[in-house]
Amino acid sequence: VWVAVLLIASDAYAADYYVSSSAGSNLNIGTEARPFKNVSTWTSPASPLAGNKLKPGDRVFFKRGDEWTGLDAQWNITASGAAGSPITFDVYGTGANPLFTGAKTAAAIGNGADTWTQYSSNPKIWVNIAGSVNWDCRVVVEDGTKPLWRAGGVTTSNGTLSAMKRGTFYSDGSKLYVWTTNDQRPDAHTIYIGMNPTDHAWRGLVKVKPDGGSSYIIFKNLDVRMSNSQGFSSSGEHQEFWDCNSSFNAKDGFAFHKYYVQAPGAQYNRAYNCTAANNAIAGGDNGSGFTIQTPYTWLYNCVSGDNGMAGIDFLDFNSSTDVHHSGAYNCTALNNGKSSTTINNFEPGIYINGGRDILLYNCIVGNNGMDANREKLYPAPGITVDVEPSGFSSGKRPDNINIINCVSYNNLGEA
Repeated sequence: VWVAVLLIASDAYAADYYVSSSAGSNLNIGTEARPFKNVSTWTSPASPLAGNKLKPGDRVFFKRGDEWTGLDAQWNITASGAAGSPITFDVYGTGANPLFTGAKTAAAIGNGADTWTQYSSNPKIWVNIAGSVNWDCRVVVEDGTKPLWRAGGVTTSNGTLSAMKRGTFYSDGSKLYVWTTNDQRPDAHTIYIGMNPTDHAWRGLVKVKPDGGSSYIIFKNLDVRMSNSQGFSSSGEHQEFWDCNSSFNAKDGFAFHKYYVQAPGAQYNRAYNCTAANNAIAGGDNGSGFTIQTPYTWLYNCVSGDNGMAGIDFLDFNSSTDVHHSGAYNCTALNNGKSSTTINNFEPGIYINGGRDILLYNCIVGNNGMDANREKLYPAPGITVDVEPSGFSSGKRPDNINIINCVSYNNLGEA
């Protein structure tokens, strides 16, 4: 009897909230008839959607077909659900998944004004002079599908102006330089420019408490893209991602991490039917489709393709990371290892870089090792188990790695 009473009391406090960029207002009360407008309301202490005010069992619904851009697309979950009463972020209505775009178009940034001027030393390079913008960007995408390469790659703090060529960009913190893929002036295209902060190594566009601690969170049917850092960034426990997509981000599509966060970091997390594509492919930063630094983290029926580094990376590289009892079921990793920096990555479809008790079951890897322009081929393997992790001061040797019923084909290195 006492158990039943407690469960009823818990459910009674759960609430549903609705958010719509097209039909909402930040002055509304968050019902389906009167939805909030954007997630920036959550930063207001008075908002019931402020991250630390969400309660176990609460649900937040985003309207299908809507898009949030720039800083309005960035959100940080600091609350926790509970076992049996998670906090859930889902969708309502019909149409495409809600889209969170960390970039804004150059036209939107300039309020419709032409803010491009030719660079005096090279008339094919155009400079954006919108004075109110901090041009510390890692993502510039032409027409929504063509990422421009960061001139100089990640080996320099802001790229290199002298390294610019067709299809590249360079930012110096106060100006953005762009050379389009067809030499046209940028306003002949729709140019998307990353806007969300880059000042934290694990600052995702959609992130769960950067210092760790938030637990029992479920994300469903949400798409993120064009973040200056990760797409989804998870540092809490018992988090689930269902049918979510992450693309064109400067770093990882999905990051389950312990590095830089308060213990215990992410663990007991799952991703189901998720897709990571075109992440870390333009020299903006390093990253993989799915990066797992954590124990008890599993991917089911996920697809990772066309990423700059590995499709799936089990990355146990220092004393802060701890990858074990994790793995991938029925996952696909294709066309990864595209060389996101000025040097060849040789990144495989699936990379086991340290870790123990890892299982790959029924996975398919193929066509890995081709650069973003399909111009150069690198000897990237299908699956790599790195027995001598290099590049890190305290790389860990993998142990008890199980690869069962997996297929590796047409990769440009070993199987």
